[in-house]
Amino acid sequence: MSKKKGKLLLKVIIITVVLMVGLVVFIVYKFNDMRQTLVETKLSNIKLQNVKDGEYIGSYYKFLVGVKLKVKVKDHRIVKIEILDQRSGKGYEATGIMDRVIKKQSLKVDTITGATGSSKAILIAVDKALTCENK
Repeated sequence: MSKKKGKLLLKVIIITVVLMVGLVVFIVYKFNDMRQTLVETKLSNIKLQNVKDGEYIGSYYKFLVGVKLKVKVKDHRIVKIEILDQRSGKGYEATGIMDRVIKKQSLKVDTITGATGSSKAILIAVDKALTCENK
């Protein structure tokens, strides 16, 4: 291998390593930002007696997790939560959180173990659905 080819190869390797390190730093930053936002986002104390019958759309998207859903309210009770779009890796197990919300008629429910981020995203989306339409 000639000296020119060796120097070129070294430059390509260095640029590739720098780009990969930059990508890893970016992903770690975005992941930590997402996690912190999920932890810090406070859910409303929704008073269902103030929510009119109807269907309400809510969504929450943050880096690796996201959900858009429809909440159906009848007689001041949440009767159905339907996922319209969900973006997450291992978060599909989190859909069980919807049954907990319907059963308890509250967002104050335990998240799904192993899908905490996706569970919280669903709770935030339900909160947004029921509060944005009723302010």
